[in-house]
Amino acid sequence: MSPVTPAPAAPSRLRGVAVAVAVVQLVPILELLSGWLSPALGQPARLGDALVEGLVLAALTALLTTLPAGPRVLPALLGGALLGLSAHRLGQPPIVGVLIALPLAALPPRLGLVLACLCALIPPQLSPRASELGPPPARRESPPPDLALITLDTLRADHLGALPGEGWWVFEQAISAAPWTLPAMDSLMLGEPVRRHGGGLPEGEGYTRPDPTTPTLAERLEAMGMRTAAFVSNPHLRASFGFDRGFQRFDHSDDWEEPHAAWSLWGLLGWRAWGWPPRLWARRDPLQVDAALRWWAEAGGAERFLWVHLMSPHEYRRDPSLANSALEAADPERLRRAYAEASARGLAEASRLIEGLGPTTRIVLVADHGESLGEGGRWGHGSAFVDPQLHVPLAARGFGEGRSAGQVAVAGLADALARGALGSLAAEVVEVGGLRRDSLGFALRLDGGGFSPRPPLAPTSESDVMPVQGELLEALQAIGYLSAP
Repeated sequence: MSPVTPAPAAPSRLRGVAVAVAVVQLVPILELLSGWLSPALGQPARLGDALVEGLVLAALTALLTTLPAGPRVLPALLGGALLGLSAHRLGQPPIVGVLIALPLAALPPRLGLVLACLCALIPPQLSPRASELGPPPARRESPPPDLALITLDTLRADHLGALPGEGWWVFEQAISAAPWTLPAMDSLMLGEPVRRHGGGLPEGEGYTRPDPTTPTLAERLEAMGMRTAAFVSNPHLRASFGFDRGFQRFDHSDDWEEPHAAWSLWGLLGWRAWGWPPRLWARRDPLQVDAALRWWAEAGGAERFLWVHLMSPHEYRRDPSLANSALEAADPERLRRAYAEASARGLAEASRLIEGLGPTTRIVLVADHGESLGEGGRWGHGSAFVDPQLHVPLAARGFGEGRSAGQVAVAGLADALARGALGSLAAEVVEVGGLRRDSLGFALRLDGGGFSPRPPLAPTSESDVMPVQGELLEALQAIGYLSAP
């Protein structure tokens, strides 16, 4: 009797690899389904991202399942990665999710792999779009008409360009209250110069904050019966700094989570290990405009106040090849071109937002501060009281037509918008202050140009100090406000 020859194991191993590769495609499929049914970040998960994720998972799965212990190890690895990501999003150590996934290695490989893939349902559900922070305001008999405030980070006055539609009122000498974001936006929202509200000044390991009892523009408009929402970037504009006050919905890009697990894990690893910013930062302006327009449509039927802060002009040196400070002397025109291109991208998104808001919406477009592009040997912002850093674009629609050549104070916008008239912005002298590294620096900007030093005075109200640490510190280092260790 001839011995029985065992069948070759290769076809069986190939079938196992094929089955495993097919099963792991459940991860992007489930993420797409859950993202479409309950959109993360305010928008559905993207099909192109899912396709790339599926290809990467297929390659890794094929590699692992060809190893001797691969079929049993794969479910634990995949489940551990997905559950570890979920733990991270809940503020727990990722190792917690990894430990929970370890028993998957003891199950039959195919069952363990299916259960591991089902963990993909969890991460998108942990990153829903920002919810309303409170009930709609009580409706008044005649609340103000719809209003949108668009702020562009780091946009110079000479880079404004044309805006869509007609009826724009352009202010040719708009002066910000400070040459960098935190004190400038404090002044814009509170309607006070930096020396009065005392916020955004460096102190110890943080920055001072204004008196929280001073009402913000959003609080004043909410009290008039308007629905309010903000879609913002820049780590200084977080809710922890108080910029959510008065907004029923407050959506900050630093709180976004990538809806695809593989992209999110890669982004988290890249940021922690090599300092690469999350992938979402590269497309946050269009995502914010999309989310803002969705909210605008959903909130129809009530008078609305919308604030959108776009970051593109600030990020003109994001390309590593432009980060070298030696370029400031060796090739300044290359940096200026990069700034112009970044500003154009930001203005394109602002224009898309303006068109989506409709022709009857009152709109104000302004920058928080400007940018030095080599004038006087300076680059950047926050370092000096000079026009390139303080002279900002300011344009309005729906408040009347014309041009204003006289000096105006951006810090007066809160009062002017609450009253619905911009004529009060004119100011022969504008108080400026809040250098990024000098809490004692104040000055007066005179109509037509020129600055006069101003002696420092203690704020009229008590100021808390917001410490800069943890994820806030990392985010500020990532956009160049603080030096990396």
